[in-house]
Amino acid sequence: MTTEPEYLLWLDFETPGLKDTGPIEVAAVLTKADDFTQIAGYEALLDTDSLPWTWEALEMHAASGLLNDWTLARQHRKLETSAQHRIADMLTHAGISTATLAGSGVGTFDLPIIKREWPVLARMLTYHVHDVGVMRRAYRRATGTDLTPRSEPAHRAMADVQQSLDEGRAFADLFRSAAKPC
Repeated sequence: MTTEPEYLLWLDFETPGLKDTGPIEVAAVLTKADDFTQIAGYEALLDTDSLPWTWEALEMHAASGLLNDWTLARQHRKLETSAQHRIADMLTHAGISTATLAGSGVGTFDLPIIKREWPVLARMLTYHVHDVGVMRRAYRRATGTDLTPRSEPAHRAMADVQQSLDEGRAFADLFRSAAKPC
């Protein structure tokens, strides 16, 4: 019996608020699921119409530098309008028709945005997610500590993707070392 390899699409959105807003920044890294080998990556500042910014988001994105970068890109008309197609093309060019969405909080935060606003990409995702945030909290409850050094999220999409990917690798190493041969 042969099985097709599984791929993980590590993704993070930054948004102007938490409810019913579109993303203003996205980063995605495509990896193999078995060894986390990176296949491709993408990041962009996004054009969006959903702009009632919350004060919390304004403060957070001002501190991270995203607000300044996004504002400058908007003034110079350099915001991406076809990010979902670029990410879908990234998978297609790699010969991948289906990937599992991966990251921290992706099932509860990013996936609903994808389903609502990016249907082309949504059709390319599996029904399940690979959420390292869930694993982190389970590990912390069981051991009282974090598996990897944890910093505050950078609230920049690619930095948050890289942190989730590092955490995913650490969990994979832990699971492999704990696995008993059959």
